Amino acid sequence: MLLTKRLVAGIASVGLLGTFGVAGATATYADGPESETPPELAALIMEQPWPEYSVGDEHVNIYAAKHLLTEQGFFGSKINDDFDDNLIRGTRNFQDRYGLERTGELDADTWQTLSDIYFPPGSGNAVESGARGPIVYAIQRLLQGHGYDVHRTGEYDDAIAAVEHFQRVTCTPDGETCLDVDGKTGEHTWRALVTGGI
Repeated sequence: MLLTKRLVAGIASVGLLGTFGVAGATATYADGPESETPPELAALIMEQPWPEYSVGDEHVNIYAAKHLLTEQGFFGSKINDDFDDNLIRGTRNFQDRYGLERTGELDADTWQTLSDIYFPPGSGNAVESGARGPIVYAIQRLLQGHGYDVHRTGEYDDAIAAVEHFQRVTCTPDGETCLDVDGKTGEHTWRALVTGGI
């Protein structure tokens, strides 16, 4: 699992930490179009298994998935952290549409397909300053799940400081290579947020 260098006071002082990196770590670009995440770090992030959820489960990731499924036209009910019967139907419809096994669960294949829609591998697609909408609500809720004091506004600019800190503490196990701060959420930051592997 990836190492998270998270100080107890770090989350409470995101603004202060904006001027400091992790001591001794080599900084690299995170998720923007010009990003060149070192292969070792990218591999560690992308190897983190997608979480799996089914009816009765409760988690911030479920909230995030509901927003994405809603935007894609597969879910139209209450968006919260609960895996309910409506989400089973929406997930099955999504799985049918994309030729996945019809489990009705948020499984690895379903997460990967959702991720690929928003962040096609190697595309450099990233959520950045000025972005709004369901993907932003999802990111904001995921950040809350990691302990960040972020309000769900649907405005990405309200989450940039937290994303920057999250990237700053995403390092290889030896702590030598960490993501640099670009404040953008692309395939690596997204996967790390969802898998909790950091």
